[in-house]
Amino acid sequence: LHQLYGMPFFDLPQKLLTRDSLYTLLPILSWLPRYKWTDIKYDIAAGITCGVTVIPQGMAYAMIVGLPPIYGLYCAFVPPLVYFLFGSSPHLIVGPTAVMSLMVAQELSLDSLSPEDYEAQVFLISFMTGAINILLSICRAGFVENFLSHPVISGFTSAAGILIACGQLATLFGFKVPHSSTLDQILYHFVTQFKHTNLWAFLLGLGCIAIIVALRIPSKLRLVPSALVVVVLGILLAWLLRLENVGVEIVGHVPRGPPRISLPTFHWQSMFNLLVQSFTISVIGFMEAFSIAKTFALRCKPSVRISPNRELFGLGLANLVGSFFSSYPATGSFSRTAVNARVGARSGFSNLVAAVLVLLTMLLLTPVFYYLPKTVLASIIITAVINIIDFGEIIFLFKTCKLDLLVFLTAFTGALFLGVKWGVLVAVFLSLLLLAFRLSRPNISSKSFGSRNLPDEEMKPLSCIIDVVLKQLDAVEESGKENVLFLEMEAPFFFVNANRLQDSIREVSRTGGGSGIQLLWRP
Repeated sequence: LHQLYGMPFFDLPQKLLTRDSLYTLLPILSWLPRYKWTDIKYDIAAGITCGVTVIPQGMAYAMIVGLPPIYGLYCAFVPPLVYFLFGSSPHLIVGPTAVMSLMVAQELSLDSLSPEDYEAQVFLISFMTGAINILLSICRAGFVENFLSHPVISGFTSAAGILIACGQLATLFGFKVPHSSTLDQILYHFVTQFKHTNLWAFLLGLGCIAIIVALRIPSKLRLVPSALVVVVLGILLAWLLRLENVGVEIVGHVPRGPPRISLPTFHWQSMFNLLVQSFTISVIGFMEAFSIAKTFALRCKPSVRISPNRELFGLGLANLVGSFFSSYPATGSFSRTAVNARVGARSGFSNLVAAVLVLLTMLLLTPVFYYLPKTVLASIIITAVINIIDFGEIIFLFKTCKLDLLVFLTAFTGALFLGVKWGVLVAVFLSLLLLAFRLSRPNISSKSFGSRNLPDEEMKPLSCIIDVVLKQLDAVEESGKENVLFLEMEAPFFFVNANRLQDSIREVSRTGGGSGIQLLWRP
C-alpha cells in the first residue's frame, strides 16, 4: 500500500477520506453539485428509451448465456445502478451485451452441469470478473487497454457476431441443438437437426426480423424500440393463436419481483479453474466499455476526461455487486450508448432511469412475458449482432497495413474455430511478435555535416548528452576530420535492435571509411 499510494499504511484510512479521494472513488460527487436540473428531461427521455430497449435485449441475451430470460433483467438492473454511482462516463450505458454473454457461455459447459450448478458458476465468474477489475484499478493498471489493438478487438467482435447469429438459427427455426462454441460445431448440429424445423416458429421469427429491419431504415424511426415492438406482437400472436399448441416454444413462467440477495458459491477449486477465464472476460469487458466511453466523450463532451482506472473500478464494482443479485457479467453496450447519446443524455442519470424502468417491469409486467415465443428473442439477437460484424475493416486494413490485416484475420478465424478466448490470445501473441519485429528493424537515417558548422536543430536533441557530444567534436577537430555523420534510430535502443544498429554503423563506416567521417549517434 505504501508503494501504491505513497503513504504509510496507518495513514491510509485518513488519506482516503479526503475530498479528492472521495471524488475519485465516487465520481457522482464531482458532477452532481454542478448538474443543471433543467437537463433532467433529456436524461429521463434517454433513460426511458434505453430501458425499453434493454428489456427485450436483456431477456434475449440471457438465452445466449444459457440462463432463463429473467436473469437478463437482473443484469440490466443492478450493474447500471452501481455504475450510476461509481462510473465516470456521462454517456455509457452498462448492462448485458451479446459479446459478454457469448464469452460467459463459452467458458462453461452447459450440457455437463445441472442448471443450479451452471447458474452458480456464472455468478462466480461475475464476482471474480468484478474483483479482478477492482484489483487492476487499485494497481493503477488501466494501461492494459493499450494491449489490445483495434484489429484484435474488431476481429474477435466480428467473429463473435457471426457465432452468436449462427447459434440462434436453431431457435429461429424452432428446434434445439447441443451447446457449441465453434462455428463448425454450430453449423454441424444445425444441419443435422434441420429436419425438425417448426414452420410456425420460422415464419414468426422471419417476420420479426423483417419488422426490425424495416423500422431501422427510415431515419425518423430509428429511435423506435423495434425490439419491444416485435416482443409485443409476438406475445399477442402467441396468445391469440395458441402457438404453443403447434410446437412453438414460449418463455413460460417468469418470476416476479426484484432479484434476491444471495452469496455466490465460493469453492476454491472452481475459483482456480475459472481464474484465466474470468481474467479474460474482465479485460475484454473493460476494453469494450472504456473504448465506447472514450468514443462518445470525444463526440459529445470533449472536455470530459475518461479515466481508465476509474472505469476499471466502476465497472468492477458493478459486476461484483451484481453477482450478489444473480447477475452475470455486464459491460458497456455500444448500441444502447449510441441511443443514449442520440436522444441527448447529459449525465449518468440515464442509467438510473433505465434501471428503475427495468425494476418496474420486474414488479408489474413479468406475467405478460409468459407467451413470449423464443423465436422472437432469437430474431432480436440476430438483428442486434449483425451490426457488430465489421467487414469494412478488412478492406480498410488491406489498403493501409497488411500486418494489421493479418492480426485481424488471426483474431477473426481463431475466434470462429477455436473460441473467442483462444482467438483473442493467439491474436495478442501475434501482435506482440509483430511489435518485436518492428522494434528489431527500426528505420535508421543518417545526415552528414561539417564539424565546424553543425546546425542548431541537430544540436538540440543532443542536449541531454551535450558533454559527450562536445568531447566527440573536440576529438573530430584534433583528428583533422572534416565531416560529422549523425545516425538517428526511430525506436528505443535495447537488445532487440542492437544488431540492427551495429550493422548500420558498419555499413556507413564501410561506404564512407576513406573520406574522414566521424559517427555520432542520436538516441
